Amino acid sequence: MAATTLFRRRFFLCLEVLLLPCCTTRLAWPECAEDASCLFNSTELALLGTGGDGGNSGAVLLVSVVSYVFNVTSAPQYYRPNLGSYAALTGRDASRSLATMSMEDEDVKSQILSDLEGEQWEELFNWIDKYQEKYTLIGRLLDWKPNVSFEDINKWSGFSLKPPQTRADRDEL
Repeated sequence: MAATTLFRRRFFLCLEVLLLPCCTTRLAWPECAEDASCLFNSTELALLGTGGDGGNSGAVLLVSVVSYVFNVTSAPQYYRPNLGSYAALTGRDASRSLATMSMEDEDVKSQILSDLEGEQWEELFNWIDKYQEKYTLIGRLLDWKPNVSFEDINKWSGFSLKPPQTRADRDEL
């Protein structure tokens, strides 16, 4: 076994043992997925949404689009690490990459949408429609920072997207 593979397995095992119990308790994972009430921060989405172990066939794969988190596990041919062409988008918000049709590292890692042009906004809106039709919505990404407001996105798109509630708001219900 290669040293890097062994390191990755040990690293993800440590994450599961040390971090996932904390995160999954706060998230009530996976029960929150049943009513789309899961609230993730970026770290939690990355831990839970990438399969955690290199993407074995039983792992959960999650992608956020404009802060709405979808379960894309049904399409491992696109999203599973070491297999899918969109694997870099799992466990993160993919809005910028989808809008720009770019898998460049700078676009994959960025949440900024304020510099998009008209055609790129249209591309993003088409992707939003695709995700809503094809995948199950399970929750929201709380710390999404696109540098544009939901009000602006709705004005441009005709959608009725809402900002995610906070964990404190949800806990008060």
